[in-house]
Amino acid sequence: MSTLPSSLRVMRGRTQIATLDWTAIGTAYQYSKSFLAKQPGPRDGLGFAHPPHPDRMEHGPIHPYFANLLPEGPRQQRVAEALGLRPDDAFGWLAAMEGSSTGDVWALAENASPAKETKLELPDRFLFHNLREQIRQAKEHATQSIAGVHAKLTNLRIATDPHTASKVPYGFAGTAAILKFGSPETPHLAENEAFFMDLAKRAGFKTAKNCVLRDASGESALLVIRFDRGPRGLRVHQEDACQLLGLHPYDRYNVSLREVVAAFQRVCASPMAAALEVIAQAAFAYLVGNTDLHAKNFSVLLSPKTGLVEPSPVYDVVSTLLYSPHEARMALAMDGRDTNLNREDFLAFAESFGVRRPALEARLNAMTAVMPGCVDRILDLPFDPRTLKRWRDEARLRTEALST
Repeated sequence: MSTLPSSLRVMRGRTQIATLDWTAIGTAYQYSKSFLAKQPGPRDGLGFAHPPHPDRMEHGPIHPYFANLLPEGPRQQRVAEALGLRPDDAFGWLAAMEGSSTGDVWALAENASPAKETKLELPDRFLFHNLREQIRQAKEHATQSIAGVHAKLTNLRIATDPHTASKVPYGFAGTAAILKFGSPETPHLAENEAFFMDLAKRAGFKTAKNCVLRDASGESALLVIRFDRGPRGLRVHQEDACQLLGLHPYDRYNVSLREVVAAFQRVCASPMAAALEVIAQAAFAYLVGNTDLHAKNFSVLLSPKTGLVEPSPVYDVVSTLLYSPHEARMALAMDGRDTNLNREDFLAFAESFGVRRPALEARLNAMTAVMPGCVDRILDLPFDPRTLKRWRDEARLRTEALST
């Protein structure tokens, strides 16, 4: 690819707040004088844990906040090869992404323009292969790559033509979206996530809007509406728990649930409500066998409606128990425990943060109440019968453990 710049503009929404420089020893960022002259508030900077200040901050390869904006794993490797980047060249990745990262903090070279969204059109007998090929030929690999491991197209805008609008739920046309695909390791990912996102919604969680799309070849993908984007190009500030805790993404499993709860309580407008939400999400993940609820799958956002910091809608909700070999343990331990948990374990943990017992009891009751119907409906998923039976047996045990 072309020569990468040595300096990037760091933006928050439409405002430049800092510069990020490539140095002989790594990277360094510094808030701009013009930004500091406006006397920004403590939460107007890079992130909630990084208030504006005049000092130049030196780091190794990349600051953890920026590292958490980048793609990971096999997806990063594939895209890096296409772009001529080293997978570990985080600075190069930020430059190549052209501002298409999650949330409202993004980086862009001095003379570069923000990446344009790809229009997602769904004509009759459409093929996902054609869309991926269109992006490959346009060399838009990096601008379609936000943080995460699974294969996905992220900088999309759903078209508003009649053919497309007829294939998606009402209200989806014209919105910013992500398209997620499965892999040989995670077959039927779209069906899996759609099923358990719907179950989470039935259990009382706010969830990212989504639907399963299937192309003319039979390939399925999950279309997810981005809650970090709004009308007229609005970017919504969003931070995951790794960013709140100053951790690199490779440490997303090396943190406790207690640390995540405490981080949410420090930044959210209602600390008790935030603690309740995080613990409820963890309990639901345990209930359905989602062993991948790591620190990057907990997020807060700055509500554009209220101006308050609050937990984001839940996302990436799957049951990993449907994949073999599967691990039955929670991704983040709860006071050193990650399996064989029961209702009292979650209630006692919540009380240690000041959460009233009846508040979490109501959330647990709502979760367990939707499980009997789920145990029957899961047979509609395209997994083999032995896998589904294993899931049902485990789900019944966990439902009993979290019930009154």
